[in-house]
Amino acid sequence: MKKHCKRFKANRIVENLPGGVLIYKADRDNEQILYANQEIIHLFDCEDYDDFYKYVKGCFKGCVHPDDYERTEDTIWEHIDNSMLNRDYVIYRIITKKGIIKEVNDLGRLVIDKKYGDLFYVFMHDLGQKVQTVMNASH
Repeated sequence: MKKHCKRFKANRIVENLPGGVLIYKADRDNEQILYANQEIIHLFDCEDYDDFYKYVKGCFKGCVHPDDYERTEDTIWEHIDNSMLNRDYVIYRIITKKGIIKEVNDLGRLVIDKKYGDLFYVFMHDLGQKVQTVMNASH
């Protein structure tokens, strides 16, 4: 490894991604959340991880708008069943702790983990957010 290259810890990378990262058990009866980064906590208008976990009742089902949950689950598993890469893509609504309804884009991957079993690794972002690029006039 070159001296000018630095190793980043995984948590540093995940905490600085421009979107939410959620990891939960891929078991329809127990979709327990194992991890959520600060972007997820912010997306749901929660104060910290414990606040978020309590708000969504510790499971993925608690993250999805009740009217969208069944369709979301069906779409996720249909994509997984038809994907050689165990990936899914779905758009659904969430309800934040402040009662705001947001539409989110969810890109997930089913991962078989020796320690934790089947897990979904999810990248999520708010479709209502506008991304603005500021160009430096000197470039």
